[in-house]
Amino acid sequence: MHDRVSAGRESSAAVDEAGGLWTWGSRNLGHGPDEPYQRNRPAQIKSLKSQRMCLVSVGGFHMLATTHSGKLYAWGRGYDGALGLGNLGNNVAYH
Repeated sequence: MHDRVSAGRESSAAVDEAGGLWTWGSRNLGHGPDEPYQRNRPAQIKSLKSQRMCLVSVGGFHMLATTHSGKLYAWGRGYDGALGLGNLGNNVAYH
């Protein structure tokens, strides 16, 4: 399924068979402010382990992911409204 793997300008993401979301690369990986800025190997996003992810899409500086139940998660730079939060700033947010 092609939406289970996505690559952007500086980062990549994949959804495994169990619905875990894994990211690697640099910038806006979704692991939180206390996590490394860059990852050379895939790491599962711990804050989303309780969710069964379905699809993922990586933009230039942001990521979007949905769960099987229809929840949308967005994080990274919100410039030009990329995160859908109603503002244009740099944000890290989950819906």
